[in-house]
This record gives sequence, C-alpha cells and structure tokens, in this order.
Amino acid sequence: MRYIYPSYIIQSDNPMITDLASELTLGITNTTEKLRAIHDYIIKNSVYDMDSVNYVRKKQDALSVLSTRYDVDTRYTNGHFYAVCEGYANAFAALARAAGFEVKYIVSESMNHAWNHVYVSSAWRFFDVTWGDPVPDQGPNYTRYDYFNLSNLNGVNNSHTGWETDFGRSLISEPKAPWQRDVPQGWY
Repeated sequence: MRYIYPSYIIQSDNPMITDLASELTLGITNTTEKLRAIHDYIIKNSVYDMDSVNYVRKKQDALSVLSTRYDVDTRYTNGHFYAVCEGYANAFAALARAAGFEVKYIVSESMNHAWNHVYVSSAWRFFDVTWGDPVPDQGPNYTRYDYFNLSNLNGVNNSHTGWETDFGRSLISEPKAPWQRDVPQGWY
C-alpha cells in the first residue's frame, strides 16, 4: 500500500476529499473508469492559473485547490478551481488516494512540471491531468486523454523528461530500508 496515505499537501483523508472521491466513483466498478471520473472532474472544474505563474502563487495543496471556487470564467456555472500543474497533480493524487489507489506525485525540474503515476493492474501508469486540460482553457466540456493511463511513464513520445518522485508529497521525506520504517510496505 505504498503512496496511499495522506500528507500535508495531498490531504486524501480530509472528509471533503473522501466524500468527493466517493461521490465521483459511486457505482463504478472498473478501475480505469474510476480514474477517468476523477480526471474528468478536475479538468471540467478547473482553469489553469496563469496569475500563479506570472504574479502571486496561490496555495497548490489538494485541499486549497478543491475547496475554493472562483467565478472569474462565466462558462463555469458553479465557479471553477484555479491551479497550476502542482495543484492539478495534488488534487488528482488526493482524490485517487481517497478512492483507494496508490499514487505518486512526480516532478521534473527541467520541465518545471508535475504529474502523477498510479499503480493500476500491477504496473505504474502515467497520468498528466494538467495536459488533459489545455491552455488556453477550452471550457468545462473539453477534456483530452492524450496523457491518461499511459504505460510509458515518460508520456507521449518521451514528452516528460527529467522526472523523479517527490517524496515531500509523502509521509516520510525519503525512502528508507524496511527495518527503518514504522509503517509497513514501503514509503508513502
């Protein structure tokens, strides 16, 4: 059960997040469709936050992203979330972990980008929710699946490079030998 526990950035145990994950996956038995429901929810309710890139950075932890709706873009009748790739990846990780999936937060300093790896059907799969919601924003009904559930952890045509797992999104800061950990089955 690696990468399933919450952290202070990926608050997968928060009642708002666990309730939302349950609501999004209710009645869905297929693993891929559960992940698609989470993926689509984030994309269809989010706008890429250029202000956080160019001016003042908003909080990008999962709870901050998923608990604040803005009314700037009127195409979103219930308001929308603002996030950069960090926020998209944290929100996806929190909802997917709350739904019972093992999820890594991946970061590439050379790309200045973040995405996720999810353990599905005995293999790590690639999910980039940010690149599923292209800039400029196409509105709440536009979703791409070019970077959804890929077996190549480098994306499409090695588009994602220089990446590593960010252990700051986990309970401990770095992997340790099993006998050094208080929690069984690896790092979280």
